[in-house]
Amino acid sequence: MKFCAPPFKRSRPALGTLLTVTLQSVSWDAGVRASQDVFAEAQRLEKIFSVFDTSSEISQVNVQRITPFSPLSGELAHVLRWGQQLEMKSGGAFKLMPQCPHGLGSCYDISERFITRHGSCIFDLGGIAKGYIVDCLFEKLFDLLGDGENYSVNAGGDLRTSAEEAVEIRIPSSVGDARFAISLPAGSLATSSRVGFFSDVGLAGARYSPDHSLCASATVAARTCMAADAFTKVALGGAPSRNFLDKFGVQALWRFDSEGGLLEHQL
Repeated sequence: MKFCAPPFKRSRPALGTLLTVTLQSVSWDAGVRASQDVFAEAQRLEKIFSVFDTSSEISQVNVQRITPFSPLSGELAHVLRWGQQLEMKSGGAFKLMPQCPHGLGSCYDISERFITRHGSCIFDLGGIAKGYIVDCLFEKLFDLLGDGENYSVNAGGDLRTSAEEAVEIRIPSSVGDARFAISLPAGSLATSSRVGFFSDVGLAGARYSPDHSLCASATVAARTCMAADAFTKVALGGAPSRNFLDKFGVQALWRFDSEGGLLEHQL
């Protein structure tokens, strides 16, 4: 059996970014099999959540109005219900329909495995789906490799790891990238920014503001990558309370201004 010098790392374009699987202590053959299974699972989940694929499940939901779309897959139903809860509790700081100008929840109804759109506003899950998919891929590795192994999944900065890891965060700013290092315990990390362009489709309507008092970039550590991903959008709009963060499993939050300066750190 051929062993590789740790870590075993494989990357592939996916989820609108570069998806990287890192395994610390596996044979070459086991690493190849595990990474192939993870990439196949990512492709399957993209067929559910990608708004760029007209045949995806979320795209089909977005073209059907008035009558309920059913049955939703378990994955999509879970993300929509979780996102709806965060949307309501955050007062719209996070939105399942980022471009919707109407009242919260007024353009859709969700019930178990059924969903109905009432108008022309569409779902864009760019602010939550990538984190959820990273969680699914991480759980896939757990099923394949078991407990006690050291592995991570990284999708363009949406990271979930099984062990403590030193991570360098790149903060885009108006004066060039700023960088800072953190020690991430087992868990997840995500970053979103208003500066330059957005990697998350759901923020495409936002605009960069030169007001240095505003939050231009946010990094969130959480138990799940879905929570970390979604709460970066909440944090861009304001400083959530510690009690609110605890309810959704958020462990730490950093907010930065447009020059890369630290506005707030909650731990």
